[in-house]
Amino acid sequence: MKSYIKQNKILFITTILVSVISSLGYVFMAILLQQLLDIAVGKDIQQFIRTVLFSIFYFAVLGIFLYLQSLLSKKVICKNYVSDSF
Repeated sequence: MKSYIKQNKILFITTILVSVISSLGYVFMAILLQQLLDIAVGKDIQQFIRTVLFSIFYFAVLGIFLYLQSLLSKKVICKNYVSDSF
């Protein structure tokens, strides 16, 4: 495993970085949904519309990071499996 990490430092570090960003994204998603509910209860339509538009953008960006996390983690696993097989 140590030799794999040394050979693929950039892939390994990128995978960890994207995983951390994705995990933090889930935390912020919970905060964003809480704010959205608070605004809806407060009946501020303008703020609600702005928050909904921001949420749509945010969820799209989060989806990209989650896709990258999935893709990179599978690539790390495949490269590790291939390097261990031989």
